[in-house]
Amino acid sequence: MVIKEDFFGIPQYTLSSEALSVTVISFGATVKSIKLFGKELTLNYNTLEEYKSTTCYPGALVGRYANRIKEGKLKINGKEYQLDVNNGKNHLHGGFCGTDKKVWQVSAVEENSVSFTCFSPDGECGYPGNMEMGVKYSVWKNRFRIDFFGRCDTDTVFAPTTHTYFNLGGTPTVFGTKIKINGAGYLPVDEGLIPTGEVLPLEGDFGFSEFKEIQKNYDHCFVLNNGENAFCAASGGVCMTVSTDFPAIQLYTGEFLQDGLKKNSGFAAEPEFCPDSPNKPQFASPLLEKGKEFRKYVEYTFENIQNIKKS
Repeated sequence: MVIKEDFFGIPQYTLSSEALSVTVISFGATVKSIKLFGKELTLNYNTLEEYKSTTCYPGALVGRYANRIKEGKLKINGKEYQLDVNNGKNHLHGGFCGTDKKVWQVSAVEENSVSFTCFSPDGECGYPGNMEMGVKYSVWKNRFRIDFFGRCDTDTVFAPTTHTYFNLGGTPTVFGTKIKINGAGYLPVDEGLIPTGEVLPLEGDFGFSEFKEIQKNYDHCFVLNNGENAFCAASGGVCMTVSTDFPAIQLYTGEFLQDGLKKNSGFAAEPEFCPDSPNKPQFASPLLEKGKEFRKYVEYTFENIQNIKKS
């Protein structure tokens, strides 16, 4: 079931099954709320102005390129491009006018889904090519799926993601949440949170190959072994399982949350291409060739549980 409402002058849609309710708005193609049997699982705002002014991307679809690119520099077919530098010395989440700050157009409403489209002109935020983007949100039973689409009239890089912050237990912080990652390793980073290029094993503080509690801050990318059941999190009797065909996932525990969102009050698990991958050929390439269609997905399964086994 899909219900349309007004949210401060823009469309808001709530997609519902017996178990799950997901609310999305056209500003930033934002996931505003996810509720399992009425229990809120995400961080969100109550007004459109808060979404417009925030620097934290809660629930937004971010792009064109999610995460960081060192010094905003990249090269395509031998030509260098300079992107916005909006995070210290680096480029983050599409720049100053990324997809999170655009009003997306509603392109389709079906029985259990809603789709949005968005256009980014050649040169916007420094990216080459006229970019047509789309996203489809679907809900059925206890599952929520996001399908990403894109097409450009020239070779470009394209790597969007969803930036929803989760707090499954409704606790003041996400410390104590148990997570498990089906990963081949994690990416160590420099002082600007740019990957060094190494892939290190999941051990010690990063030993999430088995269920392990979050006990410190993370803003790190994990290269995935297998997208099926790539990431699991459990807290407060709720378990969330994430499947995706993106090559990596970023765990961010909200150390820098602000703008009315409390530090560490939510974590983001962002399916993505590795940060700075346009400059690191050892990582999966985010190149989108002229005229070809970009397709990626992420699917969340939510369950009420009481105990999570460690393996």
